Amino acid sequence: MNYAHFLDRLTFSQKGKNLFFEIHKKNSDEHFSEMLKEALNAYNAGDEIFGKYIKEFSEQCDIPPEQITFYIYILLSEKTLDQYKSRGISEDIFYSSLADLARNCERTDELYGVYGIQQEIYRCWFRLNFDLRLFRLGRLEFDIRECPEDVPDYGVKTGDTVLGVHIPKGENLLDDECEASYKEARCFFKKYFNIENILFTCASWLMHPWLNDVLPKSSSIVIFQSKFNLFKIETHYPTLINWLFPGCEKKTLDELPQKTSLQRAAVKRMKNREAAGYAIGIRR
Repeated sequence: MNYAHFLDRLTFSQKGKNLFFEIHKKNSDEHFSEMLKEALNAYNAGDEIFGKYIKEFSEQCDIPPEQITFYIYILLSEKTLDQYKSRGISEDIFYSSLADLARNCERTDELYGVYGIQQEIYRCWFRLNFDLRLFRLGRLEFDIRECPEDVPDYGVKTGDTVLGVHIPKGENLLDDECEASYKEARCFFKKYFNIENILFTCASWLMHPWLNDVLPKSSSIVIFQSKFNLFKIETHYPTLINWLFPGCEKKTLDELPQKTSLQRAAVKRMKNREAAGYAIGIRR
């Protein structure tokens, strides 16, 4: 594998590339190499076992767990690319789908001062990529999942296959781009996974009705919501702070930044113990 080219295509910065090769050199050390093999075995054994082993790996090799996770995820990405090729799926889709790796590393560096991946937070997320269950197709990402409950109006029962919709950060949420993504997803999952009669679900804080109270009707979030029919609404969402106030998980409500109208509205609602949770919607 030409890792320099691979990391370039995955949009890693020079800092990320330097770190990868710095760790990669340690493969010449027998102890590191053996621990790496065990780490890959632990990954295959499940998230909890993998998480525990990463801590041990970090302590014994004196490398931050975020950086070890980053290194291992690059190795796993290499295997994932082979699976794309064997299925005939475009490499462009692979690199687009796995670009979250680089964005996550940069974000962790910015917020917490260490370049890498917070394995305990994102291990379930990236497993979707490595297991060929999540793909970015245009503006949106889609993963193959089971519907969490019956939705009679759509003829869906608990456990039926649906496509989960995710909204990558960093770009405007334009309606025409979203609709183009849904169209591409219908063709993609029918062709490569034989999924017919596709239904989309979206479980997100961005789907909760409270946003309609604070955002204008012309808001891209409100327009995105309007294309779904909600079938589950949760009034409490503990990790909302992670999304609206990144890096502020340990701060009190009074300490949270209020730079945007959405942040101010969220703080006000949480102080008043009003609903600021998440919702799940469905659409064809």
